[in-house]
Amino acid sequence: MTDIVMNHRTAVVTGAGNGLGRAYALALAERGASVVVNDLGASTTDKGADRAPADEVVAEIRRSGGRAVASYDSVATVEGARAVVQHALDTFGSVDILVNNAGNRRPSPFALMSEEDLRAVLDTHLIGSYLVTQAAFGHMKERKFGRVIFVSSNTAAFGGTGLSNYATAKAGILGLARAVALEGHEFGVIANTVMPMARTPRSQAAHGAIVGLAGSATGQNATTGSVPGPPPLTTDEVAPLVVALSSDEWTGTGSVYSIGYGRIAEVFTAVTRGWYPSDPSSYGARDVIDNLSTIRDRTGFGEPSSSPDERQLIAAFAPRSAGTAGGATS
Repeated sequence: MTDIVMNHRTAVVTGAGNGLGRAYALALAERGASVVVNDLGASTTDKGADRAPADEVVAEIRRSGGRAVASYDSVATVEGARAVVQHALDTFGSVDILVNNAGNRRPSPFALMSEEDLRAVLDTHLIGSYLVTQAAFGHMKERKFGRVIFVSSNTAAFGGTGLSNYATAKAGILGLARAVALEGHEFGVIANTVMPMARTPRSQAAHGAIVGLAGSATGQNATTGSVPGPPPLTTDEVAPLVVALSSDEWTGTGSVYSIGYGRIAEVFTAVTRGWYPSDPSSYGARDVIDNLSTIRDRTGFGEPSSSPDERQLIAAFAPRSAGTAGGATS
């Protein structure tokens, strides 16, 4: 079996100075991609800035014969996001692959979450992913090729203690990724999302903070918490999924993949067939409660691919009565 070759591609990896981002950058470079290693160099507690992490990853890639440059711009501003992409264009002539990995964590109980900590996490994860992707999108459309990988979290889908800001940002990424997938598909721009569960310095620091907030060792962060079965993946064990999603061979778009604890799986959004009131203009709250079992019945659920697609499913699922849609089911 031949391995994936990316000698003709340029990748931008944000938050690539440590942890998962570093692993992604090294794995892409190993397959021949030219890599822009973007990192502010903030500490695991989201303090300060240091060019050393990005420089060290670049040096490691170059020692192995690869091509890489460092970028120290913030993805959380329009100017910074554009500068990251322009650096790739000026140095390597294209932006073919974008891995939106930059992130931070500021754990706090929901009731005590400060506006500063909320906005800091939203700006880096969600706004940063939006701005860098927007900066690269036009170039990808023009070249009729692009692979955009968004990094979300199972916290976005399933929740987590002390991480309301993080969960909010990562949930926003799911919607952003779907929008990019829909708008980019006809131009060859493929967008998918990963939900990695791996031990990294930042996740370990966040877990320690969450445990401290909870006052026990039972924090509900699946990225680092103790669960039965295989151990959490290393960052290197997550990287192959990102490489696959970045490859020319990958043509599926708009999907979400969970990876961790020895498993890769797809996470998808579905809707039940639902309940159709016989008269939508006159049903009441009691009717909703009385028909809750029908509303929640997952038999024959649907998986819409877009907002218009869900509207089509509503029509398709509607019960037929005397040749018309919308009859009663109770």
